[in-house]
Amino acid sequence: MRRHRLRRGAIVLAAALLVVLAGTEMSGPAVRGARAAAAALDERAPRTAVCSAAVPVDCTRRVDFPVGTLTRTAYVYRPPAAATRSVPMVVVAHGLRQSPRVIDDMAGWTTLARREGFAVTFPLGYWTQPEKYGYQASWNAGTCCGPASERWDDVDDLPTMDVTVAVAKTLYPSDGRIYFAGFSNGAMLGFRLQCEDRGPFRALVAVHGTVTTPSCAPRAARPFLVIHALQDAVVPYSGCTSSQAGTSCRRVLNADLMPGRSALSALRAASGCTSTSARRFAAHTMIVTSSGCVRPGPVHMTIDNAGHDWVTDPVRYGVDETRVAWEFLRTK
Repeated sequence: MRRHRLRRGAIVLAAALLVVLAGTEMSGPAVRGARAAAAALDERAPRTAVCSAAVPVDCTRRVDFPVGTLTRTAYVYRPPAAATRSVPMVVVAHGLRQSPRVIDDMAGWTTLARREGFAVTFPLGYWTQPEKYGYQASWNAGTCCGPASERWDDVDDLPTMDVTVAVAKTLYPSDGRIYFAGFSNGAMLGFRLQCEDRGPFRALVAVHGTVTTPSCAPRAARPFLVIHALQDAVVPYSGCTSSQAGTSCRRVLNADLMPGRSALSALRAASGCTSTSARRFAAHTMIVTSSGCVRPGPVHMTIDNAGHDWVTDPVRYGVDETRVAWEFLRTK
């Protein structure tokens, strides 16, 4: 069964690359100009220049590609450094009802990438058109969230990540280092990728998310940073269930969320860790590392005064989560 899934995934990947490469080779100046104009009006795109022959770096290119029966979309940011050397890439997955533009506005990934010299790929979550309940872009992280995880859609976002990476790597000079960072529903997808040993990522960061699968027992030796906000009412650190009145699990997500403590315990157990050590990282922020592990254990950061926002204000919260995420990833 596993061989069948891998073979099907390889077929999906090959088909997506053929579409992307064909589009690159067959597009003349008029077509490229039309695409650039359309991208400039794309309200979900990050607020950067649109890549063109005249603007080959410090710009973003939109790419559409098939994954199974669906057409998926991603936005690939090429930093100035890509003009002269190969660079690493971070795949950044937004939260429920968000978009690449929203997560970049919140977290400033393209600003940091411009300065530090790495590519960023922002995949767009699954949503249906017309959308009965408004814009609901989402990721299938197991039992959450939105239309991607509903029974009638049941989108498989694990191969989506494989194809996204393969397609993105054709659009910038890659040095082979590929990382993942996700927020909220995107962080839940990160947990699923880690728990199920999926995705071509050297290391992952999950910001304000948790496990939404029945179990979590990874075998791969992949570094994993988890950040929780202790005032988060959307993805509460204490977890919640869809049967609990008044919780986000009942009102918004229609899903069960594993408590953060339980998620970390499962990850440490899977890595064979025997102990942890805690230290203050900054005001309002603690960091817990795992030790005595057979494989790399998770690193856990908590922010005691933050809610469900991507934190970038070190004066108020003691930490810039984007900077912390990149510093963690870049050494892996």
